[in-house]
Amino acid sequence: RDRSPSRGLGDVYKRQVVVGSFVTQANAEGLKTRLQQEGYDSRVIKTDETIKGVTGWYRVIASSYDDKASAVQSRRSLSQKYAGAWLLYRK
Repeated sequence: RDRSPSRGLGDVYKRQVVVGSFVTQANAEGLKTRLQQEGYDSRVIKTDETIKGVTGWYRVIASSYDDKASAVQSRRSLSQKYAGAWLLYRK
C-alpha cells in the first residue's frame, strides 16, 4: 500500500500506478473509493487522450512514488487484484 507522505495538488510524483481507465467519471470514482477503502491514497485524473476512438478518459491512480523500485513493487502487488495495473512515468 502507498504509505508515502501526502502531497498537495500542485505536487507531482514521477511514477504513478494506474489500475483503471474509464470513459465514465462515476465508474472511475467508484474504483477510487474502493481503493481508498483498501488503504490506498488513490485519485482520479482526466486525460485528453484518444483511446479506441474515445477522447477524455478518467484514469484511476492507486499509488504514486518518486522512486522506481517502490512504484514497481506497488504495481506488482496491485496487479494481483487489478490485472491491468501499469506504471505512468512523468518526466
